[in-house]
Parts: sequence; structure tokens; C-alpha cells
Amino acid sequence: YNLILGLYDFSRSHPWPDQWLTDLKEAFLLSPGIEIDDLPWSELIRGKVVLELEQGKQLLEGLEREACMPENIPEYAATFAADIVLLDEILASAHHSWQRLADMMVCYKFETIAKAPKGTAEGTKKYFQKARQKVKDKVNDCKVNYFDRPAVELLTDMKLIGPLVETLGKIIIAFGEGFAKAKSEKGMLDFNDLEHFCLKILLDSQAKAGDVKPSPVALLLQERFAEVMVDEYQDTNGVQETILSLVASKEKANLFLVGDVKQSIYRFRLAEPELFMEKYRQYPAKGEEYTRIDLSQNFRSRAGVLHGVNFLFSQLMTPRVAELEYGEAERLNPGPDYPEEAGNILDGPIELCLIDRDDSEDLVENGQGEEGEGKEEMAVELAAEGELSGFELEARLMVKKI
Repeated sequence: YNLILGLYDFSRSHPWPDQWLTDLKEAFLLSPGIEIDDLPWSELIRGKVVLELEQGKQLLEGLEREACMPENIPEYAATFAADIVLLDEILASAHHSWQRLADMMVCYKFETIAKAPKGTAEGTKKYFQKARQKVKDKVNDCKVNYFDRPAVELLTDMKLIGPLVETLGKIIIAFGEGFAKAKSEKGMLDFNDLEHFCLKILLDSQAKAGDVKPSPVALLLQERFAEVMVDEYQDTNGVQETILSLVASKEKANLFLVGDVKQSIYRFRLAEPELFMEKYRQYPAKGEEYTRIDLSQNFRSRAGVLHGVNFLFSQLMTPRVAELEYGEAERLNPGPDYPEEAGNILDGPIELCLIDRDDSEDLVENGQGEEGEGKEEMAVELAAEGELSGFELEARLMVKKI
């Protein structure tokens, strides 16, 4: 049921949902002699493995630096250095091919961690060992999830799945027809209906996937609208994009789009921020009728907040992780400064507070929490509220700070 409903919902974000469902089987119809690296799955999965292991490597590099400090366990540094070499070998295999990575996953082995000197605090040992185990678990998860069987078996499975996917597509199309009938009998519409009925009015009866033709109604609207202005464009989907293309003029550039891909939070509702990024990259070089205006001045926040956001985002946002490079054009620049105020104001450097729910036990044991008076009490109280959601934990911390 969940698979059918999930795919049905996803198909509604496409202008021709039934065609999309019919075409699902194509990815599983493998021609003779095809290798697993010839399929898009290989690159996607190897890319995910690379991302996971690069995160693991960064963690190990941090642990190696920390271990070298005299008050910690310098003996552990050699173990972490060996772990980094191992991860580099696995990463090289992942960049090369599926088979090379699969072979590596069979034979990789982490060294036994070095012995800590006598008298080393148990909490210190536990800190390093627990962090290293996270990396080992990352590697093992990749092995178990993707490389527990030979590639030839996976290819055989895909061939067997092809007919099942074809049948699944037919079931979902039939479900869609039955669902539409049930809604019609009750005189009801849902949001997807509003979009698709609108599209049906705007599309020529001869239009098909890949060949968008405006209907007479759409042509009338193109003449009627002087401007077509869209806000939050980063959260549009394929249906909405097609609707916009049908009502915007073909004679003059009158489509005005406003958006910020950094604020795209509706992918779970099938938004396609790639539509925004395509225009973001193309418009500067597309011709004089196409202009990209970077609204990079921020009038909402003080300079300290913006500098802090830029500092973090420039490190966190990359094309591979966030589909965007956070460079000069994406930075938030302060507008005119706030007027002088008498008394205390929240200005200057920002403070970043992190609540690590996974390490709540360590928070209690080590008394790690807010700087200054009462930090142990706060750490204990936060840890005791381990059942709270993330939002609730954040709210609790804010109240305590205020």
C-alpha cells in the first residue's frame, strides 16, 4: 500500500503522470552484456558511499589532532592515521568502479586500537573509541547495504524486477483512475487535481510528454497577462513549471521569478530546486532579454548574524551536499547599519549552541554544557529530557539562557 500511494503521489508532480509510471520499467530492461557501471545506480550509490566516507575521514582527522594533545592519548594518533590511509584506499576504489569498490569491501580491515597508557581516564578513552566506532559503523553500513552480493546477482535481480515494476505502474494507473472516480462521485478535489485540471485546460489536446503545446485558452492568457510573477520559485515542481511555461508570453520575456535555493525546504513535497538552479546558471549567459539579479543585501539582520551565517554556510554548502556553491554571489551582505541604541543590545559575534542528543550521557558525566556558572546543572537537566523532540530541546535551552 505504501509503495503504491508513495509512487502515486510522486507521479502527480510530473505533467504526464501516467506516462512517467509507464516508463518506470525502462530502467530495468537491461540489454545483453551490460555491466553494473553502465547503469545510473552505480554512480549514484558510489557517490553516496564517497560522501559518507569523506565525512568519516574528516572525523578521523579531527580525532588524530585531538589525540596528539599531551592531555589526551597520543598513542591513539597512529591508529587514526592508519584508519585514514584505509579510508583513502576505499575512497579511491569508490571513484574507480563498482567492482573495485566491491572487492575492497570484502577485504578491508581496521587495525586494533593502540593501548592507552596506564592511568588514562576512562572517559577520555571512551570518547575516542566511541567516535572511531561511528566511522567503522559508516563503512560497515555501506558494505551491508550495497555490497553483500556480487554484481552479477544484482543485475539478475534487476532483470527479474523489470516485469514487476511494469505491473506496479499499471496498478498505480488503475488506482489513480479509481481514486479520480471516487472523488468525482463525492464532488471533491485535492491539490493535485487543481494543478492537473489547470494543466489539462492549458495544454493542446495533441500535446504529449516532451512536446508542450499551448491550448487556445493558454494563448488567450499569454496575450492577456502583461507580467507573470512567481515567488518562492525554488519550491516549484514539474507540473507548476509546465503551467508557467504555458501562460508566459512566447513573444516577449515577461516571466519574472524570485527565489532562493538556500531556502528550499519542500523537496519532501516534491519540489524540484533543480528548476531554479538551471535558470540561475543559464540566465547570465542566455541573452539580453534574460537577466539574473542577485539580491544579496540583507536588511533584516545585524552584521554579526550575517557574518556568522556566511562563515558556516561557506563551509557547509557545496554542490555535492547542498546543490549550491556558497560563494560571493550567495553571501548575505549587510544593508545600511542599524541606528545607534542606548543601553545593551544583542550585537557583535554570534553564539552557536549545539545539543547532541546522542551524547547526552557524556554531557552528564563530563559536565559539558554552557560556559560559565551553572553549566553542569544545565547539562544534567538537558540530558534528563532525552525524550523531548529537537524543537523542544532547543526551546528548553533558549528559555534557560534567557
